[in-house]
Amino acid sequence: MAAIVVAIVFSVSCKKGVSGGNSSDDSTTGSPALYDSMYLYAQQMYLWESQLTQTITQFNPQQYLNNNDSLGLSNELFAIVKNVKDSAGNYYEYVSGSQNPKYSYIINTSSELNGGGLSYARNSSERSSTTINDSKGNDLGLFLASDYSPVDNQTEEWFVWYVNTGSPAQRIGLRRGDVIDSLNGKSYGFSTADQNALNDILTGDTLSIVTKNLYTGVTKKYPTITKGLYNWNPILKDTVIVSSSYKVGYLALQAFTDSVSANTYLLQAFHKFDSSGINKLIIDLRYNHGGFVATSHLLANLIAPSKDQGKVLYREHYNSNLNRDRSQYTSQLTTLLKAQEIYGDDGVTPTGGTYYDYSFKLDDNTYFVDKKGAVDDLGDVCFIVSDETASASELLINSLKPYLNVSLIGVYNTQAEYDAKTVRTYGKPVGFFPIHLGKFSIYSPNFYTENADGFSNYYDGFLTDANGFDDVTADFASSTTSTSAFVVAMQKIIPNYQPLTTNYSNQQQRLIRINPIQTFNPKRLLIGNINQSGGIMIGRPRIKH
Repeated sequence: MAAIVVAIVFSVSCKKGVSGGNSSDDSTTGSPALYDSMYLYAQQMYLWESQLTQTITQFNPQQYLNNNDSLGLSNELFAIVKNVKDSAGNYYEYVSGSQNPKYSYIINTSSELNGGGLSYARNSSERSSTTINDSKGNDLGLFLASDYSPVDNQTEEWFVWYVNTGSPAQRIGLRRGDVIDSLNGKSYGFSTADQNALNDILTGDTLSIVTKNLYTGVTKKYPTITKGLYNWNPILKDTVIVSSSYKVGYLALQAFTDSVSANTYLLQAFHKFDSSGINKLIIDLRYNHGGFVATSHLLANLIAPSKDQGKVLYREHYNSNLNRDRSQYTSQLTTLLKAQEIYGDDGVTPTGGTYYDYSFKLDDNTYFVDKKGAVDDLGDVCFIVSDETASASELLINSLKPYLNVSLIGVYNTQAEYDAKTVRTYGKPVGFFPIHLGKFSIYSPNFYTENADGFSNYYDGFLTDANGFDDVTADFASSTTSTSAFVVAMQKIIPNYQPLTTNYSNQQQRLIRINPIQTFNPKRLLIGNINQSGGIMIGRPRIKH
């Protein structure tokens, strides 16, 4: 069997395809070796491998054999992980009513590169996901959300939810909070048919856009934008807000992309913060599903106090098969590790090494505060989060908790959250690196992380300290609505903070729908170009969290 594994893992194709159960026929091979290999890797490298007690013969991977390998392997992966539980009997990966694991997933390897290429429209009941391993986008970079007009709090409008920094949409000047008048010469309502039509044009090659000012009625026509490959800056916005004696650094981070690109942008942002003399910090992770551990590590060291230099930041724990000297590996594990090449930061170029060269021992996977930059002595750090804030985002929060006064402000995403006045982050203290099988990459937990206090049990997510709404009618760090998550965050770190008023007397009432007498009704349709995955944490080598 080991020979079969070696044969298939080196046959990675660069052919374009799609992930999960929605694969097109270019993922069709029906190769039995793929199915056997997935189970063999899980037995050796899955974090909870001790609960996979069936032999490969008993499990019979080939019962999931399908001419569409993407679908067949997804079904096998779910069968492997769905019954894994903690000591209290709680499922780690099974989610009631879902046929998809909470953490594990499979993707066509080529879908992670050159901006991906998987796009769909999201309504208010679906999660959005973004994973672009090589920090490139290949779309229009435009995302829309419907919300009530700030003028009368009754009329629905389409707003720019956000634009990818560096994208065609961003380059022509579109920004969060802009109101859409027409797209390709047509105005759209809010029905399912309208949503489908918007999805079609937003995933197209070109788009003409007209926006409008809700107060004056003046429209603005933008140059036509064309889909294209671009370098994606994961920072949605960085700015400094001055209020009384406080200077608040604000950073909205969309994802923890690979360190080659992200490091430059993060260092530039913190240089700006240092030059401005900030004494408070807000990190906005409301849309951040995670990414590379190395990037989260850098951001943690940009924030951490210099007085804690050299102290433990976090530890990565692998299973007992891996957490040992190489001389103690089984022959099968050795074969499997040597069959997995380590790739460079572009995700394509082999480095010449294999997973066998990497140490999975705890001592070699304990990371320390290594202060970067000059921003220091913050004391208080506030994170804006949501139920989509996951993985490397949660690793950042957990790593800093022992050293700073960390507060969490939640964003209401569902009726249930608003009714309960409770928001929790996604809950993913585990991470992984890709197992390459044929043209596919398998992501399934290989390790869990803990902070300096030994805390790692946030599988149910972090509970927030206070909550607010996602005010898409204003740009990031610009909302003046007292119930918006941004204003709630400012009030958390600045005593008696009051948002600046506007020229419009009813501006403060635009979220009147949150009145407890009424039913919470965000009625938001989120539309855009979204690559599919789960909450992710990529660690070494190219490990995701």
